[in-house]
Amino acid sequence: MAQAPSDRIRVLIAEIIGMFRDLLRSALAEECDIVGEAEDGETALALALRTKPHVILLDIIMPGMAVSAWPMNSRAKCPAPRLLCSANTTTKSM
Repeated sequence: MAQAPSDRIRVLIAEIIGMFRDLLRSALAEECDIVGEAEDGETALALALRTKPHVILLDIIMPGMAVSAWPMNSRAKCPAPRLLCSANTTTKSM
């Protein structure tokens, strides 16, 4: 059963691989509000600051930003998001 809009978790998907973003969106959309999607660190940070998600699904090997600085940059202006990190080191094209 879907949650009422005010109770829904706000999720930002930051993933370099489009197919993974699609899968995450499909899996979460019924129960969560997807507030944005990004394929690089700079876009992800800008979206996080603008949309104030509750949860950020973050690919830690994204281009565009030093990922080690990402949590500190986002937490300074976007209070208390939960970061769930992933990494895919496969060199094959998806």
